[in-house]
Amino acid sequence: MQIISHRCETLSAIHAAATYDVAYIEFDIRYTKNNKIVVYHNDKTPSGKTIAHITLKALQREVEDTCELAPALVACGNRPALVESKSKGTIARSLPELKKNHRAAVASFHADEILAARINLPSHKTFLLQRYHPFGIIRKALNVDAHGIGLNKNWILLFPYYYNQAQKNELAIYTYTVNNLWLGRRLQALFKKLFICTDYPHKFTKTTPASSTKS
Repeated sequence: MQIISHRCETLSAIHAAATYDVAYIEFDIRYTKNNKIVVYHNDKTPSGKTIAHITLKALQREVEDTCELAPALVACGNRPALVESKSKGTIARSLPELKKNHRAAVASFHADEILAARINLPSHKTFLLQRYHPFGIIRKALNVDAHGIGLNKNWILLFPYYYNQAQKNELAIYTYTVNNLWLGRRLQALFKKLFICTDYPHKFTKTTPASSTKS
């Protein structure tokens, strides 16, 4: 089973994910007012401040365990990162760090972010994610030369069609977020090359010796 550890938003979570036999460690990135790339899912802080409108220090005063992209990539050890850009312009600002990490993959709902990665990071894998629905995602992925697509598990009834189309067009495919082990096993049995993105990698895979995750 090919597993993606989902939403590892702190260094401790990334370190923990790196002890499991996962294909990717996924986390979200966006930029701050002073153009620091931070690992953060929401566009606002708990108090309602927009991440893009405050500095890194201001963000860390409110959310102490917020980390930057560079240490997050290091924390992945030998596991490839799957970096999801949550806002337009984030990949362009992330190029200095991503260029140092050729195994990192890029995902985004924003086609422009995938295009930026394909132009500036040609050796990095890319995944275009469905936004509100999967209709047209194959065409959109091909238009930006993405390597794969990501589908929400809520559209599971359409998976046979999209899986076959992805295979036909040589696109990788993953689904998020699958936290039920039975469902994950059924999906893997039906779709052999499907990546399963989960919040609970310990349910789906095994731990590996700590030494194997060090870079």
